[in-house]
Amino acid sequence: MSVNDKNKPGCIRICHFPLTDKVFEIQSHNAGITHLAMAHEDKYMFSASEDGTLIVYDVRTMVENDVKKEIEEMSIEIAEDYLIDKKEFDKKLLEVSQLDKKNHELKIKNMRAL
Repeated sequence: MSVNDKNKPGCIRICHFPLTDKVFEIQSHNAGITHLAMAHEDKYMFSASEDGTLIVYDVRTMVENDVKKEIEEMSIEIAEDYLIDKKEFDKKLLEVSQLDKKNHELKIKNMRAL
């Protein structure tokens, strides 16, 4: 479950099932978590955040190892990838296409000038 706490944005709390009093926290994101999902057969967990990151957790590894140890030793590398919506993506594709066309036209113009 994600935590809705101003002091811990992007924190995920993990507990065993059946429920016990043991709860572990992973400070994964720098901003609030917007989506949290489990993959087919509960092998992977995904978290997406307002900070534009998507993190994939290998649940099998977390369960096989002591969860607390896994959390303490976990070092998450910051990705240089950003999530953008489809509308923004399509807009960027159009810009790239227009720049490619202009580049091609300028090359032809320069070739004619020679």
